[in-house]
Amino acid sequence: MLRILIFIVLIQAIPASCASPPSPALPVGDVSAVAAGGQKAQDNSGEAWQIKWEKMVQRAKREGNVVVYGSPTGEIREALIRGFASKYEIPVEYMPTSAPQVAARLVAEKRAGLHIPDVIIGASVPAVTVFKPAGLLDRIEPVLILPEVIDPSGWMDNSFPWVDKDHYVVAPLAYAAPKIVVNPNMVKPEEIKSYRDLLEPKWKTNMVMHDPTIEGSGRAFVAAVAYYIMGVDYIRQLARQEPFLARDHRLLAEWVARGKYPVGIAVNNEPIEQMRSAGVSLPYIVPTEGTYLGSGSAFVLLPTNAPHPNASALFINWLLSREGQIAYTDAARLQSARVDIPTTNVDPLSMRKPGVKYVSTSTEEYLLRGPESIGLAKEIFGHLLK
Repeated sequence: MLRILIFIVLIQAIPASCASPPSPALPVGDVSAVAAGGQKAQDNSGEAWQIKWEKMVQRAKREGNVVVYGSPTGEIREALIRGFASKYEIPVEYMPTSAPQVAARLVAEKRAGLHIPDVIIGASVPAVTVFKPAGLLDRIEPVLILPEVIDPSGWMDNSFPWVDKDHYVVAPLAYAAPKIVVNPNMVKPEEIKSYRDLLEPKWKTNMVMHDPTIEGSGRAFVAAVAYYIMGVDYIRQLARQEPFLARDHRLLAEWVARGKYPVGIAVNNEPIEQMRSAGVSLPYIVPTEGTYLGSGSAFVLLPTNAPHPNASALFINWLLSREGQIAYTDAARLQSARVDIPTTNVDPLSMRKPGVKYVSTSTEEYLLRGPESIGLAKEIFGHLLK
């Protein structure tokens, strides 16, 4: 809540010029008529998309570089820098930033009248709770040109992955987020098939959970399960089971692996996968009621007044193309919302599976309920904090 209050104060301090209604970063016209398969569709300027594309590429090269605020993960950073530069011979100035850092940074820059980033990758919650309401983003839709990007059939559920109805934010990743992990020496497969099985007396005080009162996987679990899968009353019943709350995902995974707690809730994939690679058996359970899809730190945003508008548009089109998504997902080991991306290097834990009910957490409605879900978690789980 403190973080949200800080954001609000910063937003209120932004000059009116910064908070004016955003305008498209490029006069690219209406590209909604571009058809799949590379047909020579025309926009309202009468130009075929190929002509518009070539003009944009040449202008981007003259601009010289593109500035990206993105994930602090080194593998992702190197993959995007190398992939884009080798394709278009345009250097990428990549500034690693976490979601809280990029939120404070962008607000402060705009407040000072500075326009530094061309593209932001990440900052899912601030995107809709801070940046968009303050007028710090331009709509992405007008800069999308490549047919393979625009074609909805190339994406999961035949739908382009817009986060919001106004088309300012794109969520190109959609990976499974099963968040119940068990020690197989202590939990039989048939013992936990439903979320309600966690309410059995034998699991009381025998579960560990990522702290849902802060931003993170615990909060995401509570929000998804409470609002979209099982209901708020279920979360209240789960809290009565007195799970131990912790914030270190590595420690959570170790406790389940060693049998200190037979069940872990909202444990991130990375430490689980590391232990599995070392030969430790730590199966995830997907309840019959379903689970939710994550989008990670991969939301794509277009800041207002991008200093290199053509390079920013080119980078966004590339990132959302098959080539760009292969580069990103190979480095992140997470599944893309595109349906034509190889999954050879994707973490098996993040793979979507047929027949499983998934709830998307990459919607503006869900993200706007972030502060509400933290408040709910504090109310329900606050007494368990040690």
